[in-house]
Amino acid sequence: MSEVFNKSVAATKRELTFIYEMLFCDELSFYAQTLEDLTPYPWSVLFNPAATAPDLYEVIDNSDDNSRVKLLAYNKLLQGHHPVLRREILAVIVEVGLQKGQDTLACYRDGTARYINHTGKIVFWDSVNPHSKELTDRIFDESEKMIAHLGPWEYGRLNPPKPGFARITLMASNGLYFGEAEADTLFSDALAAPALQAATAFLGYITTKITK
Repeated sequence: MSEVFNKSVAATKRELTFIYEMLFCDELSFYAQTLEDLTPYPWSVLFNPAATAPDLYEVIDNSDDNSRVKLLAYNKLLQGHHPVLRREILAVIVEVGLQKGQDTLACYRDGTARYINHTGKIVFWDSVNPHSKELTDRIFDESEKMIAHLGPWEYGRLNPPKPGFARITLMASNGLYFGEAEADTLFSDALAAPALQAATAFLGYITTKITK
């Protein structure tokens, strides 16, 4: 597939915060600010306050090629206190706190990604190729091994990690799972390291392929 939609752009602090919040797909209002028309499917369902659990599961089942839409639908189910019996990881988000900000990489099951660099640059990776998908699949394969040893986080999403700390968040259909520690400790942790190493390899690849 073509990579013409993969690019790096500079952003203001406000834009960085907005993009960061959108990475987690747990707040529909952010998407309302970016869409010109909320009436096409699946947005007509996601923004419908009367949407039922079957309506949302239909969106999930029809959105295999869009992990963020699936996450939005699952999160709306969770926010409506509907049971979610499936467990599928749809996003892996790695954050590293630095003295001058933070680096954040969000990888989605469909192969797309976002990378926010502490310098104010954002990489949008939307056009997947076979090699990038292979790297993404490795991230999720390792994350599946990791999630088997974790329990879901039952509270709200945390603030970004402090300088010197790192966090890996697994955004699953039934909630979020994460590990956090000092960066050196987390990147050498037997459970988290394989997924983090896979994410590092993916980041190294996409930053050499973007259109600047």
